[in-house]
Amino acid sequence: MPRFDSRIRVRASAARVWDVLSDFGRYAEWNPLFPSVEGSLADGSPVRLTLKPPFGRRVELRGRIARVEPERALVLQTRMAVPGLYRCRSEFRIETEAGPEAEAVRLHHLQVYGGVLLSLVAGARGVKMREGCFALNLAVKRRAEDRDWKTWPRARG
Repeated sequence: MPRFDSRIRVRASAARVWDVLSDFGRYAEWNPLFPSVEGSLADGSPVRLTLKPPFGRRVELRGRIARVEPERALVLQTRMAVPGLYRCRSEFRIETEAGPEAEAVRLHHLQVYGGVLLSLVAGARGVKMREGCFALNLAVKRRAEDRDWKTWPRARG
């Protein structure tokens, strides 16, 4: 199964990174890969999200929140409407760094794909999907490191 695994250092507290990841209502403002997520932030709750891959049009996915650990982990399991065609596990782990800079964390982002339509994320498109994952990581970093992001006006649309 194709998988994309990355880590990025964020100069912000775990609480601030968690605020960014868990505020589904503001994803349209900053998230280049998942511009829309609807659902309650609770283990097992249903979720609907829009995937905007860097190589194509938006895809509507459904699934559930597999795990919520505030300030530590968020895991979503999604699929297309037709079971077996496409599935994805999106995992975000926030790891507090030890050392002199207490206000820094490492965000670990893992995407694991499966299903018959694996060609969506394989080959050249796989490279583009990896770029989308890195863009998401950079967007989380930028948002969390900006101390004023919560005062920004909400996106309309």
